[in-house]
Amino acid sequence: MSFLQLAEPFIALNIPVFPLVAGEKRPITTNGCKDATINLDKVKAWDTEYPGCNIGIAALSGGEFCFLEFDQLGIKSAAEEMGATIPKTRVQKSGNGGAHFIFKHTDRSRTIGNRSANLEGHEWFSFRADNLYLVGAGSRHPNGNLYKTVADVEPIPVPDWVCDFVERHSTAPAPKPTGTLSVDEDFNFDDMTDFFDIGIAGVKDDVWYVVEECPGVGHRHEGSTLTAFYWDGDALGWSCFAQECPLHGKRIGQVIKFLNEQKGESYKGVIWPQVDSKLFDVDSADDETIPDFEDKTGVPVGVASDEPAEVTNMTDAERQELSDNAAKAKAYSAKMQALMAEEQQETNETEEGEPDKSAIDPTLHYAGMCKVNEDNSLGLLVKDASDYIMTELEWLWSQRIPKGKITLFTGKPDCGKSLALLDLIACVTTGKDFPDGAKNTMGPRRVLLAATEDDPTDTLIPRLIAAGADVSKVKIILGTVVITSKNSKLKKKRTNMDIKRDAKILLEAVKTTPDIALLALDPITGFFGDVDVNKDKDVRPVMEELTRVLNKSGITCVGIIHSSKRSDVDAIHKVSGAGSLAAVVRAVWGFSRDSEDKKLYRMAFVKGNLGKVKGGMEYALEGTPVYINSKNVDTPHIVWGKQTEEDADDLLRAERSNKDGGDTKMLIATALIRSMIPAKAKDIFKKGEQEGISDNTIRRAKYKIDGLVARQRTGEWWWFIDGDGPMTPAAEKVIAEVMSEKEIASIM
Repeated sequence: MSFLQLAEPFIALNIPVFPLVAGEKRPITTNGCKDATINLDKVKAWDTEYPGCNIGIAALSGGEFCFLEFDQLGIKSAAEEMGATIPKTRVQKSGNGGAHFIFKHTDRSRTIGNRSANLEGHEWFSFRADNLYLVGAGSRHPNGNLYKTVADVEPIPVPDWVCDFVERHSTAPAPKPTGTLSVDEDFNFDDMTDFFDIGIAGVKDDVWYVVEECPGVGHRHEGSTLTAFYWDGDALGWSCFAQECPLHGKRIGQVIKFLNEQKGESYKGVIWPQVDSKLFDVDSADDETIPDFEDKTGVPVGVASDEPAEVTNMTDAERQELSDNAAKAKAYSAKMQALMAEEQQETNETEEGEPDKSAIDPTLHYAGMCKVNEDNSLGLLVKDASDYIMTELEWLWSQRIPKGKITLFTGKPDCGKSLALLDLIACVTTGKDFPDGAKNTMGPRRVLLAATEDDPTDTLIPRLIAAGADVSKVKIILGTVVITSKNSKLKKKRTNMDIKRDAKILLEAVKTTPDIALLALDPITGFFGDVDVNKDKDVRPVMEELTRVLNKSGITCVGIIHSSKRSDVDAIHKVSGAGSLAAVVRAVWGFSRDSEDKKLYRMAFVKGNLGKVKGGMEYALEGTPVYINSKNVDTPHIVWGKQTEEDADDLLRAERSNKDGGDTKMLIATALIRSMIPAKAKDIFKKGEQEGISDNTIRRAKYKIDGLVARQRTGEWWWFIDGDGPMTPAAEKVIAEVMSEKEIASIM
C-alpha cells in the first residue's frame, strides 16, 4: 500500500500521521512526530517523496488522541485487575504481537503525561500522550510482519480506569530540569550539536539526549541521562552529574557560552527568541540571564571589560577583591587562549584533518615543556588520575567477552570458530543465556555482521537459523557505497568495508540503530583495507580506529582470525598477523579439534586479563534441518558440552605430546587415574610427576576415561567416576568429606 493509502483511514478519524523509514520504526522527517498532520496535500507530497515508507500516528502535545501499548499481560489482565471491562475502541496489532489501543483524550488523561512500566526487565506497557507515536496499521515491522487493525471502530474517550491503571503501575514523568530555557522556533538541535562536534549516543525518555563524550571533561557516562541535553522540542537544558566537571550544575546558557569559548568561535545559529547570537561570543558577558562561566578553580573565564561592573552596596575591600578577580580572569583567559592557540598549531589536526578534542580538554595539561628548536617545543601531556571518572567493567558474555572491547576467536580452519560466532549472535539477537549458563542481561539486541568468506544466501542465513538466531535483528554489511556527483548525476560504486577509512560511517550506522550490541567480523583482517597484516605499523592504526568506534558507541566487537601452523610457540603467538593484533584486543579464545577424538572440539582460553574465567568449553558440530526451497537442508551448528579446566597452552602441549607418540605413557596415566579416583586433581598430578608423566598427559588420559567427572569442592578440584556403579566405602568416605548428602545422591 502507498503512504497515502495507509494514511487515509487515520486522516478520516483526524489522527495526525507522518512518514517512517520503510520496514522500520524511525521517522524520516527531521522533527519526527512533531511533523505529523492531517493535511491531505502534505500527505500526498510525502507519498511522492517517500514511496513504500511506513506510517506513524502521533499523540501530539495538546492534541486530541492518546495511545496505550501493551507488550506483555494485555488489556484483559489490566481490566480484570481494575474490575472493569475491555474498552471498545480502535485497536491495532503490532508486528511483534503487541496491542495498540487508540483513545481520545479526556481532562483526566491529560494530567498523566507519558508513562511506561517494565515487567521482568522488559517493557510491559506505555501510555503515549505528549509528542509520542505508534507505528500505524499497514506498516511492516522490522521482523517482516504487518501491523494490522483488529478493531476498526472510532476511538472512544479513554476510560478513567485505564488512567488509574497507568498511574498505579508507573511513575509520573520527570519535570523539566531547572535551568531549561525556551528556544526560538527556528532553533535546530542537530545543527548545534554538529557545530560543537558533540555526538549523541542515544535518546532516553524521549527528552534526554545522552552525549557520547562530555564536552566539559571528556569522559563518557554511557547509558546515563545524567550527562545529556534536555530537548523536548520547546525547551533546552543540560545535566552533568560529575562534580569536578566544569559544566556540573551549569545552566544551558552557561554551557553554550563555555562551548563557544572552547570552540574559539561562536555558534551563529538561532537559539533563543529575539536574542542576538553574538550574545554568546567569547568576549561578551553583558546578559544577566547568562552569567559568566567559572572553572573549578573559582577563576572566572571570559570577562569582557578591564574593570568590574558597577555594583552597589559593596565595601571597599569587596570592590578591590572583585577588581583583583577581574584582572586574574583576564590574565588567566589570555594565558589559556595562547596555550590553546599553540596547542592547536602543533597538534590540532589529525590525519583526517579533524579537530583534536584533546586540545580543548580543560583537564589536560603539560608537564616538562621544553624547546626543541626555533620552531618546535615538546611537552609531556598529562591528566590527573583524579580527573577520570571510574566506570564498572561490563560484559557481553560474563567473564569471557568484555563489553565495548575487541575479542578474537582464533584457530585453524574447519574447527568451528565461525559457527561459534554465529551461535554467539543467536544469543545476542534472542536474549537467551550463553552456553556456559551465564545470564544474558541485555535482552534481544541487534548485530552487525560482516563476512567475506561465506555467502549470505546459502551459508550465513541458514547457519544463523540453525543456531536459533533472530535473523530480523542481524544486519549484514555488504560493503561501503561511494557516491560521487558529476554534472548533476550521481554515480555509485560499492567497495569492501575498510575499518580505518570507514570508521565514521560505521559509528554513524550504530548511532542510527542504537540497539546494536555486537559487531561480528569474519575474518577481522578482511576489513583492514590495503595493509600488510603482518606489520605492526600497518595493523595498529586500524585496531586503534576500531577501538575508538567501540569506545564511542559502547558496542562489542568479536573478530575471527586464523592461527598459524607453527608448533613451537605458545597459543598467543599462534594468532596470525602482526603482534599488535593480539596485543590491542582484550580477550582471545582459541578453537581446536581433538587430535584423537575427531568429533570433539574445544574452546580454550588464550588471553584475557579482565575476566576471572580461564577454563574453556567442549563442543561438537552437528547438523540440523533448515527449510530451504521446499526441502530440509542439513545445516551445521554448534552443540556445546561441558566446561573444562584446560587453557589453550595445555591443549597445545597435549597435541605436541600426542604427535611425539606417547601411547605407553597414556596407558600408564589412564591406569594411574583409575587406581586413584576419587581423588583431588592435584594429588593425581603429583603422583604422575613422580611416575614421570606430564600434567598434560594426565589431562589427556582423563578425557579417555568414560564417566570421569571433575567438580570443585571447598576450593579444590576432585575427579571421580559418574554413574560407574556403587562406590567403595573408602571412596564414599573421601567424597563425603567435601560433598553434601544431596550432592552425593545426585551422582549415585
